Amino acid sequence: MRVVRRAEATASALAIVVLTALAGLAVTTPARAEPHVRDGLCLGVGFGSGSATINWKGSNSQSEWSGTVAARAGWAVSQPVMLGLEFRGWSKDYDIATLQGDVPVKFRLSGTTAAVTYFPGNEGFLLKGGLGVAIASVEVTPPAGVDYPVSGTSTKTGFAALVAMGYEFRVSRTFALGAELDTQYLKLDSSEIRSVFIYGLAAELNWYW
Repeated sequence: MRVVRRAEATASALAIVVLTALAGLAVTTPARAEPHVRDGLCLGVGFGSGSATINWKGSNSQSEWSGTVAARAGWAVSQPVMLGLEFRGWSKDYDIATLQGDVPVKFRLSGTTAAVTYFPGNEGFLLKGGLGVAIASVEVTPPAGVDYPVSGTSTKTGFAALVAMGYEFRVSRTFALGAELDTQYLKLDSSEIRSVFIYGLAAELNWYW
């Protein structure tokens, strides 16, 4: 039995585009940028790449690179402090080759955390930390005519912790581009997996009202 990894390039490509735009803004925009005003609602999305280090029970750790997505909703309780919910997702698709044909497998890891974001000096640099719920799912979909011993979706839940640092550049009064480096720890209620660490770099798009 042979496993064929399918490329996960969409999120990574989007991240490269946004990070390039951010670098271009930093070079070409005059020093007097829009001020950072945080006094209400914030909504945001992110795209990037991450390495998931999976600690399997009874065997060595395994690291896999793939695309990541993020989403957030927050409320500024003061200019430098924001409370909210943060979602981080990592996914990878595989094809398991059999004599009867390939069997698609989708592997999904995610964490949803209640988080605190702190902007020292109310500028662009940020520090973030959160605790919440982890979810891992494996979906096996044998094609018609392929006799495979496993099919369907298996889902496990557990505990998630998030720490991150980054920087955002205020493009306009309500919109900011940014980059974020984060680490997510997932502890799952699973008989196969002990824990997962996901190390990611993502481009961020945030809207403030």
